[in-house]
Amino acid sequence: MSLRPRAPNGRQLTRTLKQPSKLIAGLVAVCAAVWIIAAIHPLDRQAWVLENILLVVFAGGLALTYRRLQFSNTSSVSLAAFVILHTIGAHYTYEKMPLGIWARDFFHLSRNHYDRFAHGAFGFLLVFPIRELLLRFSGIRRGAWSFALPVAIVLAVSGC
Repeated sequence: MSLRPRAPNGRQLTRTLKQPSKLIAGLVAVCAAVWIIAAIHPLDRQAWVLENILLVVFAGGLALTYRRLQFSNTSSVSLAAFVILHTIGAHYTYEKMPLGIWARDFFHLSRNHYDRFAHGAFGFLLVFPIRELLLRFSGIRRGAWSFALPVAIVLAVSGC
């Protein structure tokens, strides 16, 4: 008997892979490269370290549970996009992010809104992986709750 989670129709929900796919390997390489480059002379080293503590724990958790939590390509790309947005924001301390400064000046905004963009992306980009986890491990079936509950979880975590 397999211990892998199964869908209501009996199919296995996770793939059995001996090695990470090329997409996963590429995403890990890109995220690692961005992180290493961002680690070189961040604007505020102390802020960078504080911003990256949870990121390192998160990435380590994903690496340790890779075989058990094999995400879809969509979720993998979403997670990588969030990691990259966060890494770049941490390098520039969010408020000094050049893209945000450009947008502030171009649109005549009162402040740099990159932090709001990155935190909004947190909600948008993490809903897909959370939904996958709920479908695999919670017993929730596809339907309205499988869409509403991940949004509620993201909103609850964002409010902390």
